This record gives sequence, C-alpha cells and structure tokens, in this order.
Amino acid sequence: MDDKIDFVVTWVDGSDPKWIAEKLKWQGKEVDTQDVLNASNRYRDMETLKYWFRCVEKYASWVNNIFFITNGQKPEWLNINNPKLKWIKHEDYIPKEYLPTFNSNVIEMNLHRIKELSECFVNFNDDVFVTANVSKEHFFKNGLPRGTALFYPIFPVDNHRHTTLNNIIIINKHFDKDEVVNKYFGKFFSLKYGKQVLINAFFNHYKHRVCGFREYHSALPLLKSTMSEIWDKEYDTLNKASCNRFRANTDISDWVVEKWNFMTGKFEPISQKQNKLMELSDDNREVVKAIENHKYKILCINDGSMNYDFEKAKRDIINAFEKEFPDKSSFEL
Repeated sequence: MDDKIDFVVTWVDGSDPKWIAEKLKWQGKEVDTQDVLNASNRYRDMETLKYWFRCVEKYASWVNNIFFITNGQKPEWLNINNPKLKWIKHEDYIPKEYLPTFNSNVIEMNLHRIKELSECFVNFNDDVFVTANVSKEHFFKNGLPRGTALFYPIFPVDNHRHTTLNNIIIINKHFDKDEVVNKYFGKFFSLKYGKQVLINAFFNHYKHRVCGFREYHSALPLLKSTMSEIWDKEYDTLNKASCNRFRANTDISDWVVEKWNFMTGKFEPISQKQNKLMELSDDNREVVKAIENHKYKILCINDGSMNYDFEKAKRDIINAFEKEFPDKSSFEL
C-alpha cells in the first residue's frame, strides 16, 4: 500500500470584509448567530496559521503534501509555490449546488472529491498543532488510521450534539455492534486504552446498537475510500446535509468516517495520551506551558467560548508560538 500521507488544513479569515458581506447575504434571518453552531467564534482567526506550518515543517517533515482549503482566501505571507503546498478552493472540489458554504462539516465531508488527495490523509483544523516530533505511525499503522474506539453515551448539552447523533444513526443503520465487537475484539479491547477499556466492557452489555463513541478534538486520520463508501451508501442523507450552507441540526461530520472505520475494523488502536485538548480562557498559562514544554505531540487550542478576552488570549498564544518557533518555514514568503 502507498505510504504517502497528506495533511489537510481548513481555514477562514472571519474578519475579511468581502467574506463578511457574502456571509450576511446568505444567512438572512434563518441563522441564529447566538447559537453554538454558528456563533462568531466559529469563524474568528487566532492569527496562528503561520505557526501551524512551522510546527508541521519542524516535527512532521515527512508529510507528502499539505492541502490548504479555503473559500479562495489566502494569507499574504503564504508561499503558494512551495512544492508540498496545494491551495484548494471550495469551488475546486465541492459541487456547485452546495456553494457558497459557511459550514465546516460540508467542507470536510466532501474532501474525498479532491483527486490529488492521497488515500491516507489527516484532517486538521487550524487550531490543532503538531507540537513535538511525530511519526507517520502516530496517524497510520499498516496502512490503517490510528484510533481510540471507546463507546460513550451522547449527552444532549447543546445543538452540536445533533451532528454526533446523526453520525451514530448512520452507524447503527449499517452495523450490528455485537457482530463487530466479536469480529474485532482485540481492537475494541486493546490494552493501549488502559483502564478506559472498562468503558467498552460496560457498554458492551447493551445489545446490537452503539450508544455513541468518545470523540477527541484532535488531528483526525481518515481514509479517502471510506468517505466515498459512506457517500455511496448514504447519498440522500449526505446530499441533504451538504445543502446546509450554515451548520444545522441535520449535519453529518467527518467523525462518521472514523466511526465507520471502527465498525469495519479499518483502524489500529492507539492511546490518546499524546493528544491534548485545551480551551482558551482569561488565564492561558497552562496552554502556554503546553506549547513551551512540547509534552504533547498534537495540541488543540480550542476557541470554544465567547466568555473571555479573546484578544488577550490571542496575544498569549502568539507570543508563546513566536518564542518557540521564531524562524519562518518554507511555506512563508
């Protein structure tokens, strides 16, 4: 099997006046911007993208190509002539009937349409950084994506859970949990999960159906062929979801691809100890410490709230990255 692994990173400059005007034109009165699905923090830029590239070049130089996905926006500093960089616009691969889109789920669930994208790829958000040396085997082993297949109930906290539920409905429609676990017992009860494997022992008593899976906001290794397979078997559902220009309760996310791989045994177990999710707040000393000590291979710095001083937090994070990664990468002019 081809061992080439591509990275995909999606980005939007939410402060761009042209983009704002286009967004306002389409959202009309139908989108509640106070709702967690489409709140303004979904689109604001931390201005750390250049450090994302610096981290990748330093710690994952083995990457085949980086697919930089935008609606056509491009940072002034970006070197589009870098041979590893593929600047892809939404219109280059997303069917025109779904455009324009302001929905990250639509952008990500159509990635399989990018012809040049390798079979094995890792999907990043621009807030997910490689902050220590990472090997190909952290993402793929034996040609299969690494994953942590832990059952976990879905807690109805906010509208975002609709997407998680929609993903699991697709999974339960096509798979019998008991048959899958019996077939791939060693992967669902891997010692790599540590004591968390007891979670699977508990929820395995619930017959035939999956109650949900634990989801980790991190870099997500995926198979292009799996995404294509789900589209083939669930075209009507995915077509309807892709018509959502903004996030909606009928969305499907790329996490369904990971879960489909779990149910077909197309994954290799891994612990999540080297991946870390941290939330921005008014006190970011722990986030800064994580950037500086390189304890984690993958660090997600999540802008998940409107209830803190974003500009201060942004300065904290930029200063930390500039201290650790002061030199330009070959992806910068």
